[in-house]
Amino acid sequence: LPIMLHAQSERVIHHAADASETTKWAAKELQRLVSSATGEEMVVVSDNTTKPAIRLISDDSLPHDGFVIQAEKDDLIIAGHEGTPEGLWAVPSHGTLWGVCEFAERFLDVRWLFPGPLGEDVPKQNALRFELKEPIRGQPGFAVRSLAYVGESDREITSRYVPVLGWMKHQRLTNSLHPFVTGYGHSGDDYLKPADFAEHSDWKPSSGNFERNGKVTFFCTTAPGLVELFAQRVIESMDRNPKREMSSISPGDGGGFCACERCKPLLDTDPHGKPSHACAILTFYQRVGEIIARERPGRRLGGFVYYNYQYPPVNAPKLPDNVSLCWAPLNYYGYGLLKPLYRAEFESVMKRWSEITPHFFYHNYSTWMRSYHGAPLPLSLDILKLELPTAAQNKAWGVRMVGHNAWGGNAPVNYLLARQMWNPQLDVSAALDEWPARAYGPGWRHMRALYDALDARMLAHKRTQPPVY
Repeated sequence: LPIMLHAQSERVIHHAADASETTKWAAKELQRLVSSATGEEMVVVSDNTTKPAIRLISDDSLPHDGFVIQAEKDDLIIAGHEGTPEGLWAVPSHGTLWGVCEFAERFLDVRWLFPGPLGEDVPKQNALRFELKEPIRGQPGFAVRSLAYVGESDREITSRYVPVLGWMKHQRLTNSLHPFVTGYGHSGDDYLKPADFAEHSDWKPSSGNFERNGKVTFFCTTAPGLVELFAQRVIESMDRNPKREMSSISPGDGGGFCACERCKPLLDTDPHGKPSHACAILTFYQRVGEIIARERPGRRLGGFVYYNYQYPPVNAPKLPDNVSLCWAPLNYYGYGLLKPLYRAEFESVMKRWSEITPHFFYHNYSTWMRSYHGAPLPLSLDILKLELPTAAQNKAWGVRMVGHNAWGGNAPVNYLLARQMWNPQLDVSAALDEWPARAYGPGWRHMRALYDALDARMLAHKRTQPPVY
């Protein structure tokens, strides 16, 4: 069905009067983008108009966060799954908004290259005309899609925070609307205090390293009474924060785990011959999870598998359904996946973690290094082509990737990561060609050559390094 928008069009944008706030926002955004592209000033209405319309509707028969764009007589329908479906691991759905973003990209040729007006590329056209031969359907590769370290937490800097949040929303990232839908973090000090260890000296790890800067970091996970008190403190925290979607039960950062006589049977070595505490930590998660499932059914828990517990144990305990593991493979941080040995093991290790945890979550700093002052870093297409496609293949529930706060030199990797989280099968090479072409104009080939040179240098460097973090 050919559809045309031009200066004399009577077509309107319609949504129901009781539409969700995100759908109402999507309608205004579509109105703005159409005007910017064509000069057509479309009116947004919520009454039962009979005028030809682009209609934004809710359709809960669609997949989570899914949408369909189709023609019906004189109307163009953008329908999306809305609301929060039932189930412990369900997250809010905004399919209609994502459908509008798809429409803007596909038919208005809009790209959001980086935050703010300068990063919004809306090509001008005299009229919008396209032929919709069959419905266009879309749904994300991951239920949870989170990009971190890009300015999304800089709430005190409104001029920065607001544009970043808008960019994230256009890229269909869930943490643009629900930043706390997951809870994975180092949280031992949230529930245990130094005073607890004064009363229970046997709770201290054999390393003696239980406290850092006045906060509890590590503890003996098998000490009598500790799991029960820990779980009780988690429950108290849940009761104080009834709207919190997930509570973290991860240990503190760094080393210092217990290797006492009770813990020794749970200790092992990882594939590289280093001590592994994975079984001990998983057993701790299991015991806490069982208490929470009994006392506060319907509440979620998140736990890292990280540092010296980043490799799956041979004999992993069965975790209750309310626990989700977040694999944060420290060995692969900072371009570690360019090291041949780590690259070779990546898929099999991820597959095993996805079998152990009922709701597998992937988190990595894989293309991140400390570059707060803006030095351009490699994009590493080698890593991008491996990482999120493998996570999708192993049916990861969600992903949290770390981007770059220094947008000036590193916007392309933020862009590629965001788009891959929606579509893990994205052709990242083609997307990288498009980004500098639209950002830099005639000089784009020189910028693409710079990115390729950075990638080649980092790859050569990492191939000479030993497989240690």
